[in-house]
Amino acid sequence: MVKKEIILLGTFHMEQYEAELIIEKEKEIMEMVGELIKLQPTKVALEWDRALQTKLQERYTQCKVQYSQHEMEQIGFRAAKALGLKEVHAVDWEGTLTQEDVTDLFMNIEKGYPVIREKIQVVKELSPSINKKIRMMDSYKALNNYNAISELERLYLSFALVEDPNGKNIGMEFLTKWMEREYKIYKNIAEVAAMEGNNRILLLIGSDHLWMLKTLFEGSGWKVLLPFSE
Repeated sequence: MVKKEIILLGTFHMEQYEAELIIEKEKEIMEMVGELIKLQPTKVALEWDRALQTKLQERYTQCKVQYSQHEMEQIGFRAAKALGLKEVHAVDWEGTLTQEDVTDLFMNIEKGYPVIREKIQVVKELSPSINKKIRMMDSYKALNNYNAISELERLYLSFALVEDPNGKNIGMEFLTKWMEREYKIYKNIAEVAAMEGNNRILLLIGSDHLWMLKTLFEGSGWKVLLPFSE
């Protein structure tokens, strides 16, 4: 029987931080990569538009020692190269969700949904970050914590109730577009897995995606590994 396993690793978007901080964290990043490769993934999948696979592969092939600040290179490329993999796989799809959709949703939550607003504030306060005082491994453990994943799931699903003043269900529209992206990412990974027999795919992706992707892969019979969860 063909085995299908996926290692889900939620990540920070490192380009949002000071470049000097990420440089200072290099040894800690390499330590984290060392733990990931112990899981012996057979493929590395990245949150990168699948339509840009050729560009991603060219960058991976050319990249020898110097990595950009992007987490897909800092972690994804390092892991793939340490495993001796000849290629990495772009599996993202940006979809139809726009910044306007997001702004509209949160503006209406701010004005008329105090309970959801409080949930958002709690999630923000509990969200970890990359900083000088905390080891990178500990930051990622906090980001990938089971409780953190569950809190995000409850928050996102609460958006279903949000309407604008005209009665338009903007929360459901947001979730529909969000779910469409998740299904597309799932499909892209399933196609990568179909390239050969047994697979243990390491997926590096923004942590907001973990709750839905975990559900999709477990529901379709994949074994899901959450390496830094506690």
